[in-house]
Amino acid sequence: MLNSLGIPQVGEQTAIDLAGWIADRWPPEGMDPGDWTALVARSLPTVTAEEFQEVPGIGAVVAASIAGYFGDPASAAVLADLVDAGVVAEPPARRVASGSGTAGPLAGKTVVVTGTLSGFDRAGAEEAVRAAGGRASGSVSKSTSYILAGENAGSKLARATELGVRWLDEEGFRRLLAGKRE
Repeated sequence: MLNSLGIPQVGEQTAIDLAGWIADRWPPEGMDPGDWTALVARSLPTVTAEEFQEVPGIGAVVAASIAGYFGDPASAAVLADLVDAGVVAEPPARRVASGSGTAGPLAGKTVVVTGTLSGFDRAGAEEAVRAAGGRASGSVSKSTSYILAGENAGSKLARATELGVRWLDEEGFRRLLAGKRE
């Protein structure tokens, strides 16, 4: 639901990270989903940019954008209208607390998916990354751990090569997901 709000600077992965943080901050267990949605909608406008920086992967610029969005009275009114209309957010799975994120062969790793894959669509590959404890990203940077490159990978693969990021083909990705070293 967060991704559909059109929050500036917030894409799919940031929305997923933010949803996990929200579930940690306001645990939904034992609450009616409608009551939990209303609680979160009322509470988000009070969160500061500094607090949003607690979300893994969110820096000062994105945190300020999120705080500005939720702090805007017009956005608060939209959230209130959604709650009043009976819209219920599905509480996300709570994040597993550990030293470097969730457990799995990609724990603490950032993976960029690019090109055409034969055995995965992009969303499926990114979900496999998250299920293995990693973070899926849409852009290559110095903090990228791996790039999964299919056919016609293009500029992302070129950028990854410039930065010395290790790249995986689909077979190497499957081995990594299975916990085998590349």
